[in-house]
Amino acid sequence: MRELQREGRSVSSIVQEFLQEFNLQKDDVNYTVIDKGSRGFLSLWGSRPAVVKFFAPEEKDILKQFIEGLLDKMDLTVTDIQITYHNFFYQVNLKGVSNPGFLIGKEGRMLNSVQHLLNRLIENGDDERNRVLLNVDNYREKREDMIRNKVRSVIKKVQTRGKSVTIDQMTAADRKIVYRHLEKEPDLKTMTIGKGELKKIVVYPVTEELSPAKNSKKQN
Repeated sequence: MRELQREGRSVSSIVQEFLQEFNLQKDDVNYTVIDKGSRGFLSLWGSRPAVVKFFAPEEKDILKQFIEGLLDKMDLTVTDIQITYHNFFYQVNLKGVSNPGFLIGKEGRMLNSVQHLLNRLIENGDDERNRVLLNVDNYREKREDMIRNKVRSVIKKVQTRGKSVTIDQMTAADRKIVYRHLEKEPDLKTMTIGKGELKKIVVYPVTEELSPAKNSKKQN
């Protein structure tokens, strides 16, 4: 549990601001009133702020409780929930999920949706440093290996044919993997086409001229 102390004009306002700051419900936190404060004479002299000490759960505990509750609602069981923290990232690895295919979903879409919920859960105002990376039985490593092999095949085709090759629709997470590997190929460029979450990636030689409409969406 974390102990955090806050001051303010009243106990109720301090509690409300604290819950909003850490995106918590009142049942998620315990607190002790250190000083109720005083408005002083005519609210001008001798005023004293209210002081409240909070006993809030660690973010790891919040993540674990949320995951356990969510899996229970999805009628899924898990052998182990491993949570580590490094460089502002929480690595959450679920081991032994009873139905991993369902939790992962097609092309990892369900997994990405749950990951998004976990990130929203620990949002802290303007502080966007903390991030959650959710994994199930090393799925993301296997997925990246598969995409890497696809990228290698595309690179070979583009370099052999000397013209563009289009990769089928992919999620934003998968596209990031593609771009990361293609950055190492200075003789190739990429652009994204399509609307919505799923988009295609066009890989083409730097010497190839594409249409103006497509060039407006070009990404190096």
